Amino acid sequence: MSERKRRFENFALYDYQGVEAHLSRMAAKGWRLEKAGNSLWTYRQAEPAEVRYAVTYSHRVSQFDPVPTEEQEVLEDLCEAAGWSFVCDWNQMQIFASEDPNPVPLETDEALRLDVIHKTMKKHFFPANIVLLAVGALILASSVNMIVRTPLKFFGSNGRMFCSLMYLLVVLLVMYNLGTYLLWRRQSEKSIAAGGTCAPMGSGYRKAALISLIFVIFCAVGYAALEAMSKQVGYAVFYLAYLALFALLVVSVHGTKNLLKRRGVSKGKNMAVTLAVDFILTFALIGGLMFVAFRYDWFDGGKQDSYIYQNERWDTEPVSIPLTITDITGEEFDHIRRDEYTHGSILLGNRSYRERVLRESDSQRLNLEYEIREPKTQWLYDLTLKDFLTEKQDRTNVWKEEDPSGWQADSVYQRYMNGEPVNQWLLCWPGRMVQIIPDEEFSPEEMSRIGQKLRP
Repeated sequence: MSERKRRFENFALYDYQGVEAHLSRMAAKGWRLEKAGNSLWTYRQAEPAEVRYAVTYSHRVSQFDPVPTEEQEVLEDLCEAAGWSFVCDWNQMQIFASEDPNPVPLETDEALRLDVIHKTMKKHFFPANIVLLAVGALILASSVNMIVRTPLKFFGSNGRMFCSLMYLLVVLLVMYNLGTYLLWRRQSEKSIAAGGTCAPMGSGYRKAALISLIFVIFCAVGYAALEAMSKQVGYAVFYLAYLALFALLVVSVHGTKNLLKRRGVSKGKNMAVTLAVDFILTFALIGGLMFVAFRYDWFDGGKQDSYIYQNERWDTEPVSIPLTITDITGEEFDHIRRDEYTHGSILLGNRSYRERVLRESDSQRLNLEYEIREPKTQWLYDLTLKDFLTEKQDRTNVWKEEDPSGWQADSVYQRYMNGEPVNQWLLCWPGRMVQIIPDEEFSPEEMSRIGQKLRP
């Protein structure tokens, strides 16, 4: 069995009673706290014992201060004289232990304790959370505005829906954290005024924090799965790579900060070097990821093997697409170039295709473009149809409904420019609509073939 183990702990900074009770239970099981990280706490194995723990706060301590600071050294000496051994610190929380069954209390003035905790929270908790709350509220307001004004843009992107859901969770969690602390402080003030101690927190906060973490992980995995299900594997790969690099960035920045602290580097120099490492690594890692993603067309399905003929690039093995020029004409071609782009969501599928072919006998080139949208609800279907029919519409540019029987579709629209029909069609079935733009007009037989290939 390993002599050390790490546990995920999710205590609030002001929950000193919860920390003290938890560490005493761990010591009774034979595990003594050795180091408290941001979320992972390290314990070393020892003989089970009845150990008392006590927590004090130093609100002037910064995460960039070299350890230990002069104030911490004085505090440790005073506590040592009272029979308390310094264990470690966790942000502004200083943790001490004693095996004396009745040690001298480190804190005797509950009002003073509450005042120091509040100063700690105002300096190290409130600023970051208020900024996070403001940023989250702005992003949510932008999402609501998009839902109202351009709903297809919002519901047509897994990324936008996921981002909005995450920031909604962030806003709710920050509001919960702030509200929980303010309520705890008010209850503590009443308890102290009545001659008692600070109010106990209970386990509700930790349970809520754990549920929130599980929900975030579920949503994160769910987003990657949604992109894969929407046939946007490149987006899923990019997202997972981004998470991995972001985790590496966080570990590297914290490692740099802690290394400089241990070496006694001053607060100002530590902040400057840590911020520089943060900036450089962010640019290198995230910038490098963006370069690789665009360089290898992750968002367009990846690069295809190709060759050059008559100064044009053609596919060695053309990708399979729902409708090809060969499907329409029945003719085989010597050189083919196909592009596909999937950029929809789980609620609104959106796939675009383009094919260019070369008939080598007469060097004739043919082109075909079409876009398939698949709304999953009737509300989105109606919005999508309206978007198609009103896009760039004016007196000289309109869609007119035509006879759908030749296309084997439910309804068909053709675009008219200056009163004349152009070779651009919109085919509609339940749950699917296709906008198709060929080089040449279709014969009735070709229309029928297209309908057979593209209908759901």
